[in-house]
Order: sequence, then C-alpha cells, then structure tokens
Amino acid sequence: MAVNTNEKVRRKILTGNLWSVVLSVTLPLFLYQLINSVYSVVDALMLVKIDTAASSAGAILAQVKTLLSSFGSGISAGGAILIAKYYGAGDIKKAKKYANVTFAWELIIIVLSLIIFLPLAEPIMRLTGCNDELVKIAHNYFRLQIVELCIININSVFIAIQKSKGKTRIILISNIIMMAIKLGLNALLIYVFKVDDMTWIEGASVLSQLFMLILGSFYLFNKNAIFRIELKELTLDWKYSKKLLIISLPMFAGKFVISLGKVAVNSICSTFIEGDSLLVGALGISNNLSGLVTNPTVALEDSESGIVSQNLGNKNMKRTFKVMLISLCYVTIWSTIGFLLVRVFYLDEFAALFISTKQGSEASSTIFPELIKKIFYYDCLSIPALTINAVVLGVLYGYGQTFLATLNNVIRIVTRISVLLICKGVMDTSNLDNAATAAGLSMGISNIVIAIFAIVMFIIFFFKVKAKGFKGMKLTDPEPEMVEVDGILVRKDSIKEA
Repeated sequence: MAVNTNEKVRRKILTGNLWSVVLSVTLPLFLYQLINSVYSVVDALMLVKIDTAASSAGAILAQVKTLLSSFGSGISAGGAILIAKYYGAGDIKKAKKYANVTFAWELIIIVLSLIIFLPLAEPIMRLTGCNDELVKIAHNYFRLQIVELCIININSVFIAIQKSKGKTRIILISNIIMMAIKLGLNALLIYVFKVDDMTWIEGASVLSQLFMLILGSFYLFNKNAIFRIELKELTLDWKYSKKLLIISLPMFAGKFVISLGKVAVNSICSTFIEGDSLLVGALGISNNLSGLVTNPTVALEDSESGIVSQNLGNKNMKRTFKVMLISLCYVTIWSTIGFLLVRVFYLDEFAALFISTKQGSEASSTIFPELIKKIFYYDCLSIPALTINAVVLGVLYGYGQTFLATLNNVIRIVTRISVLLICKGVMDTSNLDNAATAAGLSMGISNIVIAIFAIVMFIIFFFKVKAKGFKGMKLTDPEPEMVEVDGILVRKDSIKEA
C-alpha cells in the first residue's frame, strides 16, 4: 500500500534520524518566526517614519494585542499538543476530533472578542498607559488590531494542525507571501502616498492576514485533509473540551501573565518622565531587536513539543529526551551567531534605522537611537537566557506540563517589575539615561532568572520521571516494535491491546 505524505512525515518523526527530524521540522518554523520578527521590526520602523508618538503607541498596543490574543493562542497551542499526541499513537479519529474541538473554541473566542473588545477599545487603551495624544492617533489602529486578532485565531488552527503533523514547510511559504504583501503595502503607503496616519499600517497587516486565512481555509476544509474541519464535527463536548482546557489554560495563563507584565512595564516606564513617550518606544524597539534572535527559538519550542508529543504517544520516552539535547545544540549555535550580529557587529546600524525623518521630531536627532542602544545593552542578556528557556519548555510542553509555563512567566514578571521599582527607588529615573538603564536591567535580569528556574524545573522533572516513570512508561523501556496496519505505522503491542 502506498504511503501518503502525512504518514511519511509521521514515520520519520517516530523512527527517523533525530538530527534530521529536528532540523527538517524546525527549519521552516524557525524561518517563519524569523520572518515574523523582521515583520515586527519593519512595523516599528514604518511607525517611527510617521512619528515617534506613533512608534510609542505601536509599542504599547503590540503588548496589548498579545495580551488579548493569549487565550486564543493558548487554545491552539494546547490543541496542537493533543493532536500530535494522538496522531503519534496512530489514533487519527481522535486527533481529528481535537482539531474540530479546537476550531470550535476559536470561533467562540472570536465572537466574544468582537462583542467585548471593539466597543471598549479606547478605555482599554487608557487603562494600559496610553495618554490622550496616543489615544487620539491610535484608536482606529487598535480597533483594526482587534479585527486582525480574530483572523489570526482562525489561522492559528491551520498552523497548529500543520505543526502537529510535522508539515511545517507550508507555514513558512505562506508567511513569506504574507510578509511580502505587508511590506509591499507599507512601502507604497509610507514612501509613495506619504500617509501620516498609523491606521493604514495596521490595515496592511489585516489584508496580509486575510491572505493567510484564504490559504489556511483551503487546508482546513479540503475534503482530502486528514484533519478536515467539518460543521457536523464542531463540538464543545465536555469530554474533549475538558482535556483541551486542562492543557491549554496554563499556556493561556502563561502568555497572559507575560503580556500583562509587559503592559505593566510600559505603564511604569511611561511614569518615569511625565509626558515623554520616547522611552516606551525605545523599549519596544529594543525588544524587537532581541526578538530577531529569541523569537525564532520559539520554533524549537513548538517543533520540539510536537516531536516529543508524537513520540510520547508512541510510548518512546528515550527518544523524547534525545530531542531536547539535539534542540539545545541547534539553538546554541543560532543564539551565538544572532547575539554577535545584533549586539557586537551591527547594533549601531540597527539603531540608526529608527531616526525619524519627520520635521521637528525628537527622534530626528541621536536621542532615540541612543536610547535604544542603552536599553539593548542590558536587554540583550535575554538572548542566551530565552533560548535555553525555549528548549526546556518545549520538552515540558510535549509532556503536557504546561502549568510550569505559567509559574515560569509569573516569576519573570514579578522579577521584572521588582527590578524596575527598585531602580526607580535608587536612581533618578526622571533622567532619560537612568530611565533607559532601569528599563534594560529589568528585561535582562528577569529573563536570566527564568532561564535558571526553567533549568531547575527540568532537572526536577527528569529525575522524577527517571525514578517513577511517566503514565506507565519508563526510561528503561526498549524502543517499541512497529508494524504497518492499513498504511499506518503503529506499535505492535497496541494491536494486542485493541
């Protein structure tokens, strides 16, 4: 019997050379995340070309957007883990059921977002530290962001399903096209039509996400899709929803906490120098520069969790920990190269990009790029720390230990805000240089702390598993014997169990 492409990828993940598996599954996701990071930097660049106030509003609202998207992204991430688990075990029917349950929950989230967040756009902006000037120039921009989030929720199911199958190339291809659309529209608006309203920048983002929606819909609803979304299969059945929520809610809480913390950091930073939004804008851009290196490591976190979930579903524990060691090797190489590029060789060039050309803008001097560099001097300490953190969380997510992500992010934010408040108490943060130092220290120190915590968590988890096993499996178990049944590779002992 001919083996289809989905099954070929699955077999490779379960039985193939792990160096090749991790690289082939991760590389498209890595490039996808790298493109998203470039996308964020370009967005910030386009906004600063309009005005530094627009740049600061964009920095604040980027965190608010992430905050509001945390439930939807948590649901899709949890769904991906469950789909991968049952797919790895060869239980296609149950994997498809979880794909449809995940989609149903995303639809609920979309409806609630439109009902709650759109009417409350301006109060939410004020609550998160936007002053009257920022509310005036960015309220329509923020409303469009809410619409974009709804589209992203649908797209996240398409991406989650592809990740769970290990078929990540289509994610990369679609994102490259999406970014090209976004960049093309932005360049046209900024450099040809000379727009001075940041709403147009977000409009370009919405249009690019619509492209992903059209493409993703083809894969989601295609009658030949292995995990096809069907109206009759959409359900919030508690039997399935309970399992999805148990694994997703900690991931949502972790994402929510870190986003809420970033919003709080922006709010605190905005109080350092009354009426001056330059610091918040510079902090956002510094985060984007770090993200050029750290965000792509999320690809390892995602691919690692999917590979671990599939092999765990196939009752092959030894293979899951080998995945982590290989991921750590790859991520160390990348973070070293990335750190050298953005911190050692090209920091001045990156910072110089953010000099506004608008007449009379404060950023047309060297103030804004120098602020970015001062914050980044400490913020870049996050690079090695967050790459280690991503690898550790990837394997823990694969084992369903998602509650640890919440604890991890709570510690990060408590540390970040504490450092910021301590700096405010011992330094004159009304001075722009001191304020930038405080902002950078809070980012760097907090991310180092959570990397240490993640390593401790993993050591405790590993020795617990080694001593007691995990759900009936032990590290000393031999690799499962595999046989083919109706074109699907399954464990020989699972046939006997059936």
